[in-house]
Amino acid sequence: MTHINLTSYLKRSHQLATIGLKMATVAAGMILCSKPSHAQSGSDQSFNANHVKINVMALGVKNFSLQYERGLGPKTSVALGVRLQPKGALPFQSTFKRLMESSDDAAGENNAGADFANNAKMGNWAITPEFRYYLGKKPHSGFYFAPFIRIASYSLDWVYQYHESTGSSIDVDLKGKMTTFGGGLLLGTKWNLGKNITLDWWIIGPSISSAKVSLESNTDLSSLSQADRDELNQSLQDIKFPGGSITSEVRADGVTAKGNFVIPGLRTGICIGYTF
Repeated sequence: MTHINLTSYLKRSHQLATIGLKMATVAAGMILCSKPSHAQSGSDQSFNANHVKINVMALGVKNFSLQYERGLGPKTSVALGVRLQPKGALPFQSTFKRLMESSDDAAGENNAGADFANNAKMGNWAITPEFRYYLGKKPHSGFYFAPFIRIASYSLDWVYQYHESTGSSIDVDLKGKMTTFGGGLLLGTKWNLGKNITLDWWIIGPSISSAKVSLESNTDLSSLSQADRDELNQSLQDIKFPGGSITSEVRADGVTAKGNFVIPGLRTGICIGYTF
């Protein structure tokens, strides 16, 4: 059932993300041909062009997310978001564990996917440019849709405790990074709470990204038998990622692991902003 739901979500996310990326391309052309306008004659359409916001919802997961939005017209704007998350345990570990753990019941103690979800440390940064179109009567308020692009980089530290056939264990210290590129479509609404204060609710923003991951270890594995090295290699390749797989090489002097995946995402948040 989990596999069916994930597959369905991937398809829906891919469709929305494709629409979002196409809209972002069109929006880029519009931006190049437009100039910011602070008023339209004959109507009450004056507005503050600058909006600085912080995503207070993200602070709960030790995620620092800021956004600057620049008005182009009463109903259009561009924005640039910056996200920074210090290195720590994976967020939503139970979800990661369901997605990544091996489905092989014979994996026993050496379930690399579950071990990664439980013990890996990750830090990341991301930048998110977007274009917004508002449907509200007042400038830059009400319901809006925003196609966006996201570029992100993740640093990874993982000490994988591999259990040998002899009953002893060895810590395989892996370090590496993952880079992603993708996009999607954000649906949200924004209220003006006063002359200079705004509340911006990112209701839902499904996305899809291509990801590339690489991990290296210089751990001395010369004490392992060839059978144990082969099992270690297989346990790494059994890690389940949506839309991709791991290729790895286990040697006496360490480990190399690489993979390419398609990762679904969901962007949401509640932002408090100052406009001027």
